[in-house]
Amino acid sequence: MFGRSSASGSRGRSFEEMRELRSQARSKAAGKKEGAKATFAAGDAVDHKTFGRGTVVKVDGDTLHVKFAKTGQTKKLLKDYAPIVKIS
Repeated sequence: MFGRSSASGSRGRSFEEMRELRSQARSKAAGKKEGAKATFAAGDAVDHKTFGRGTVVKVDGDTLHVKFAKTGQTKKLLKDYAPIVKIS
């Protein structure tokens, strides 16, 4: 295949495919940055990519203690890294 390098994987992705993959990675990083900017308080409703909807029980610095409705479990999450969004 002319014009494709082996560095782009065994499949050999086109320039447009690689551009789209980079764009998706940037949007995920931007979503994390938005979550890091948000301020959370006990009682706030949140949504997590994996665990679903929950309620903030306690805020301990950058650590959020969130009780999730689906499982009934309380999880400790770092607000800068967790895929969590505050629901208004």
